[in-house]
Amino acid sequence: MAALAGLPSKRMRHEAERCGLADLAGVNTAVVAARINELAWVSVYSDGLTDDDLRVLGHERATSIEEGLSRAFARQGPRAQVIVITHGGETCPVLAGAATV
Repeated sequence: MAALAGLPSKRMRHEAERCGLADLAGVNTAVVAARINELAWVSVYSDGLTDDDLRVLGHERATSIEEGLSRAFARQGPRAQVIVITHGGETCPVLAGAATV
């Protein structure tokens, strides 16, 4: 995944193939994370992910749920719509009307 960090989602699979990356699960994880980042800002509260993991995924760390929510509302305004997802590494949200990942 680190080899693909920062690339647009539409280029990742091509770049993975060009570089001979064989870890298709890692490539797909990178593509999904990039696509989500193209649609939304993501803040993660987790003790299971390192700072390097979050950098590769393009997500920001929150030191608490409250901090993550506070930053989300500071970024998007007090009327922002915020989604809190538990077990985020095991789910892929789909928003009605949003492009598919």
